[in-house]
Amino acid sequence: MLLYRYVEAAEFAAIGKDRAIRSLAPTTYFTPDRYDDPVQARRRLALPGVRPFRVGPIMEEQAGASGWAIPSVVQPLYGQPGGGRECQTPATTYLFGGYDMVRGAYAF
Repeated sequence: MLLYRYVEAAEFAAIGKDRAIRSLAPTTYFTPDRYDDPVQARRRLALPGVRPFRVGPIMEEQAGASGWAIPSVVQPLYGQPGGGRECQTPATTYLFGGYDMVRGAYAF
């Protein structure tokens, strides 16, 4: 399964610098759903704001198969309808690239 993470500029810069996602929370959320529109990603993933950067695709095995939860349906939150899918891991995830959906180009 391929996974993606949708983030704001500050997190995207930190991920690009380290080429790794290290959550400050106990778990980090990802989605197997790819969105090319940051507004659609916000709605389907019920994010608190628009996240203009997409990180991935990330192979599930990059974080270790035992680290991933089974994808579940995103519930409505922050005035957004949800309905997308999400999964989570406690592991650090090492990356190959990140995509700026506003500019339409890979940023790292």
